[in-house]
Amino acid sequence: MFKLILASNSPRRKDLLNQIQIDFVVEPADIEEVLDETHTAQE
Repeated sequence: MFKLILASNSPRRKDLLNQIQIDFVVEPADIEEVLDETHTAQE
């Protein structure tokens, strides 16, 4: 058996997993996401 870890505190993602009846644990990542504007959408 595996343990699914949701590394997000997103209510929408939690709702989606609950809708398909998947057991999971919420452990949000404690990081700051920074957008690198030098990259294009293709990268």
